[in-house]
Amino acid sequence: MSILATAIFSLLSSTSPGVPVDVGRFDPADFPNLIKLERSLPHAEMTTRVEKIFADRRCSIDGQSKRRFDITVPYAILMEAEGKAKRVVVGEVECAPLETLVGQVVVARAARGDFKLQHNEGERWYVSDLHFGLGEPELASAVENPDEVTCKRGEPVVGSRLKYTKMCKTAAEWQAYNNDRQQLRRDISNSGACMGGSCVSD
Repeated sequence: MSILATAIFSLLSSTSPGVPVDVGRFDPADFPNLIKLERSLPHAEMTTRVEKIFADRRCSIDGQSKRRFDITVPYAILMEAEGKAKRVVVGEVECAPLETLVGQVVVARAARGDFKLQHNEGERWYVSDLHFGLGEPELASAVENPDEVTCKRGEPVVGSRLKYTKMCKTAAEWQAYNNDRQQLRRDISNSGACMGGSCVSD
């Protein structure tokens, strides 16, 4: 786990910094003079938490399961010019544990000072989202959102029948990874035509 991840999750496990978090319908028009943030991408630990939410059946979202999900949760954070978070609004996705997780992550990041202010007077809303994905993305997703991180189950952990490694890549990286694997399969298949020191070309 990265230093940033460790810091965020130690904050999640501690008492709340006291920033109110609301959940509800999310419309950017509701946030005057908003500033859009670059998408903040969760790491593997956050994806694992969402995977557990579905595995424990703590909520159900159409088309999403513990083995494959692709969810983007929008949020807005009201920041004072001094760099203090005043309020957080999380878009409703019909999964209270996930909405709570997003609120906690945003508040924890604000407490760390991870939001770079782009204003120096009064209060301003900053709007962004968190994306959680498990399972290989489709090509269309890689083209549309090349920076979105998606995690998938990897190889079994040596000595365990239940634990697996987890691989996390951007959609673009997954596409390149899949292309490399397809090329490797073709190379292996082609090498099968070479037997006993003689090769048969296509």
